[in-house]
Amino acid sequence: MERKLITAVLLLAVAISVTQALTISNTVTIPGVCGLTASLGSLGFGSVSPGTTSAENSTVANNTGNTAANLTIKGTTWTFDGDTMSVSQTKFATASGTYASKTALSTGDQTLVNNLNKSTTATVFLQLAVPAGQNPGSYAQTVTITATC
Repeated sequence: MERKLITAVLLLAVAISVTQALTISNTVTIPGVCGLTASLGSLGFGSVSPGTTSAENSTVANNTGNTAANLTIKGTTWTFDGDTMSVSQTKFATASGTYASKTALSTGDQTLVNNLNKSTTATVFLQLAVPAGQNPGSYAQTVTITATC
């Protein structure tokens, strides 16, 4: 008997898939947004006689931003028809108290509140002492509260 060698060739089909991945790192800085509202747009001290001190007035500063804010306060000189009264006659505080316990307002920024959290408020108390001998009139002053994030 004769032996025959039979060779079978088996062809295999192989699908080779190559996958490559690329990773990209992204960064973003989202800045804090300041927002500030006041409960009152204006305050009036009413009639204050020379040599006396007004009643205490207050307004509420509301941090409407998305981050904590530092609040500063400043004011202008009181004026009426050419007459003036020093800005420092107005005093401020973040707690109710006597005129003497408050800080004299100035024309430059002064710290009012550090790190006022978002969606929180700070009450600002203002009081005025009219110097003896001050000329009569309806004096006006602008007080500015600024939020910085």
